[in-house]
This record gives sequence, structure tokens and C-alpha cells, in this order.
Amino acid sequence: MLPACCDRFRRYLRPQIEQYLRTDVGQPYRDIAAPTPAGDTLSLRQAVEDPTNKCVLVDFWASWCGPCISGMNRIKQLYETYRAAGLEVIGVSLDSRREAWLRAIEKEGLPWSNISNLDGWQTGFDSYGIQSLPSFVLIRCSDGQIVARKPWGRASHIPVGEIEKLLGQ
Repeated sequence: MLPACCDRFRRYLRPQIEQYLRTDVGQPYRDIAAPTPAGDTLSLRQAVEDPTNKCVLVDFWASWCGPCISGMNRIKQLYETYRAAGLEVIGVSLDSRREAWLRAIEKEGLPWSNISNLDGWQTGFDSYGIQSLPSFVLIRCSDGQIVARKPWGRASHIPVGEIEKLLGQ
């Protein structure tokens, strides 16, 4: 029998670990949907099932996250370089303030689609087990499989090699 503190710890960690494993490399992506800055609902499924896309890089970020903002230029470079070859980027913001989210999109000049429920860490995006920002998930569109996952880090941790393989580069 475990001490009570260990049991509480296990109850706390088990759901988080299970969420992470459901969206680990080799697993099918889990659809998420949220409003865009224009107020329309965008689903990850729309990007994955778009026949012009070969892979989708999901960037979990927030306007208040310094490493997220400092990495946006790297993501823009990748997007501009590989967009025509079939790379799509979907920004998933964990912001809770609409004004801050919109200001960051405009200031950084983000050309890809962005979505947010504007409820911070209480978001429905927890199906990916995101615990820190920025985090990246790379999805192969042909079968909807997660092929790379970086649960924390900087833009230098984006799986560029995997993107190039998926795009035949």
C-alpha cells in the first residue's frame, strides 16, 4: 500500500501521462477547433484534410510567452520556404486576453491561421497534454499520424528534418 501522498501524486499524474501518450509520435492526431481572430471556427481537421497540405505544424503558443514570440521569425521562415510544397502551420494560442492575442498576431505578422478559446490553460486543447510553451506537434496529412512532437522548447526545436522528409525535400 502506498502512502496517501503517493496515491494523490499518482492520481494527479496518470491523466496527464495518458493524455500525452494518446498524442505521442505514431498516434493519430486529435482534432481541436476554436475561433479564429475573425470569429469563425477553424478545426485542425480542416487543415489535415486539405489536399494541398502534406503536413501540418501545430504551434502551441501565447502572446505572453517570450520564447514563443522570439521563435516566430523561425516559424515564418519555415512557412515561407515550405508553404508551396505543402506545409501548413496552425497557431494554437493559450492566451486569455483577446486584445493581447490579436496584437501579437499583428505585431509578429503571422501569415498562418491562428485559433484560441481565450481561456488560457483551461482550454480544450489539453487533449495534447501541453504543459509548457512553446510546444510543437507535426502531423502527416496522408494518414493523420503524429510524426514529431516537441512538448517544450524553442523554435530551434522544430522538427525541420521531419518536415523536409514529409515534403520530399
